[in-house]
Amino acid sequence: MRRITQKLCSSGDSVCGSRGTLGGFVKKKNLPTVSPRDHEHAPLPMTDTLVALVSKHATQGLQFLTWDTNPLIIGQIEPEKSSDREMDILPVDVYDTFRHLCDTAFRIEHNARMTFTRLRKKEEIQDLIGAPVHIWGAHSRPGLGILVRHELRTRNGLWITVRDRTCAAPFAQPGDSGAMVCFYDPHHGGILYAIAMVVEIMRSNNGSDPKYTAQIVDDSLQKLSIWNGCEYKFIEDD
Repeated sequence: MRRITQKLCSSGDSVCGSRGTLGGFVKKKNLPTVSPRDHEHAPLPMTDTLVALVSKHATQGLQFLTWDTNPLIIGQIEPEKSSDREMDILPVDVYDTFRHLCDTAFRIEHNARMTFTRLRKKEEIQDLIGAPVHIWGAHSRPGLGILVRHELRTRNGLWITVRDRTCAAPFAQPGDSGAMVCFYDPHHGGILYAIAMVVEIMRSNNGSDPKYTAQIVDDSLQKLSIWNGCEYKFIEDD
């Protein structure tokens, strides 16, 4: 008998009418609160919410986050609580009824699914200059690149710059905004690291030698936690 399996929503899928790519999932821990009627009571327990990370500019003007396979509405896009224009990572709470259809794993460039992925800390990214990185985007599957710059001087949120690894195919294409930039280290335990999310494609005047900017996730999650009064935690950090 042929077994029918249901497709899961995962990192690299197209979202919002193919305007962007699902970067991945994190957990949101709501901060504990005290009952206003009795401050002597113990704080209420913290609750976890599954959160999708997407590109803010790709969701501009939209009310709902849609997964384009069906399409399905998987969450509501809430008004942002910061006006900082340099933050391009947008967290969207996933509806509880959709949570069981979400696959939180990431993939290496050869399409092998990794059950364990670490978030690369911003202080450690400088060590990856010149290293191969990849994305699974809505259009680049995979996109292969080389990390060439770690930008430390942006007003908010650290950025990286990536160039094409090969002339045969670009690292990212329109519609890949939000795709997670990953680094696979086969020499130290075979660990996959999530680093940043694709923001934009930068081209020279003649259109050659494109570069790609991406926003570092570690730094961004810390800022988003402060702005939204919660704690965003990379799932594999637990």
